[in-house]
Amino acid sequence: MNRMLRSLSAAALSLTLTAPALAAGMSSFSPSVTYTPFPDVADSAWYAPYVRQAVELGLINGKSGGVFDPNGKLTLAEAINMAAKTCAIYEGDPVPTTDCQPWYQNAVNYALEQGILTRGEYKDYTAPATRADMAGLFAWALPATELTRINRIGDLADVDQNTDYASEIYLLYSAGVLTGNEAGTFQPENTIDRASAAAILTRLALPESRKTVVSTGYAGSVESPDGTYRIHVPQGWQSSFSGSTFTAGGNGQKVTITTADRTQSLDEAAISHLDGLVNAQGGVNLTVQPGYDLFRGLTAVSFGYVEGNLTHAVYVVENGTKTCTVDLAWPEGADLTALLGLVDSFDLTM
Repeated sequence: MNRMLRSLSAAALSLTLTAPALAAGMSSFSPSVTYTPFPDVADSAWYAPYVRQAVELGLINGKSGGVFDPNGKLTLAEAINMAAKTCAIYEGDPVPTTDCQPWYQNAVNYALEQGILTRGEYKDYTAPATRADMAGLFAWALPATELTRINRIGDLADVDQNTDYASEIYLLYSAGVLTGNEAGTFQPENTIDRASAAAILTRLALPESRKTVVSTGYAGSVESPDGTYRIHVPQGWQSSFSGSTFTAGGNGQKVTITTADRTQSLDEAAISHLDGLVNAQGGVNLTVQPGYDLFRGLTAVSFGYVEGNLTHAVYVVENGTKTCTVDLAWPEGADLTALLGLVDSFDLTM
């Protein structure tokens, strides 16, 4: 299940990307609750400092009976409530209260308003949240611009293009909010306990607590001449570099990747690329309006268009001093396994 794009385009004809309203910001995350130690959170437990910080920040609460229940399974309702609180504090909005029926309804309403959650996304809010669900909610609690990349993440063995909320998972890994386990896996389908949720919430709200992790790229990857990215070309596909442009294709599908020195904002670079397509083709049949998106865990501006019998998805990504434009093209009815696998291997350098 994938969350819909948050479009920034107010009018299709003008293609103007509007800036978000000013928010209270990360400085709003400061202790606001007095911490009372929980009898089931030992001082020596790895999660003890995270529980304390998350409680003091007002992001998580204890449970009835004065316990924290660190090993308890996080429910979707709890995850939505935590994401809504995080977003509200950042935005400077009133934090959703629980004096309603059911207790999580105010949080759900706020999450829907803010785009953290989409209507009908979940049928049972009392069900346990998977680790992928948690990432899909928490990643939208803050603007992607507040999730600055500190890690280069090549491949997570158990997260691919078919994994729910894969882009959100990679975003949080890249930002040091998620760290996975010693085996280098994320276990997206597993449930998540409240202790782990406290740690992730703390890293989300306090950038200084985020973790640097080491990850390797796909075996057999090729690297661009300027060192901007690495990518794995599917077996049987033809590929080549020509200056700053990489092309690869097979079975009627094609990917074109172009890098350039970053001289414009992300919005401006995307519109410049679209203007170039309009001029070259005498017009473009847009199927998806330009809007902010996630691409391999990085903030991007994306749009879609049709050219002849090919559907195109374009992502413009900032990477250090470079802007990287990725154009994916495929014919209707094509088996996209290889193309999506190529995207899944795309690894931008720091």
